[in-house]
Amino acid sequence: MEETKRNKYESALEQMGLMFTPFVIDSFGGMGSGCDIVLDKIGVALADVDHLSKSRSITRFKSRIIFKWMTYLGYSLAEHAVYSSIEM
Repeated sequence: MEETKRNKYESALEQMGLMFTPFVIDSFGGMGSGCDIVLDKIGVALADVDHLSKSRSITRFKSRIIFKWMTYLGYSLAEHAVYSSIEM
């Protein structure tokens, strides 16, 4: 999926002088390699705001994001289970 997004958007954005990093999460919560790049950059930016070391800030930010993703994934799976049981 990252390659598909790269093929679709990268050249146009490079022509505008912008850098493109695909941010892909699959339906089971798995992250593409571009996600690590983006999340690390956000974590580094937050380090100054939160007065934390860069590594601590990155770890803290990623933990919060992963917790949210797992929460939403849990809701989605529960909702699917309810609809599946109603259809039976």
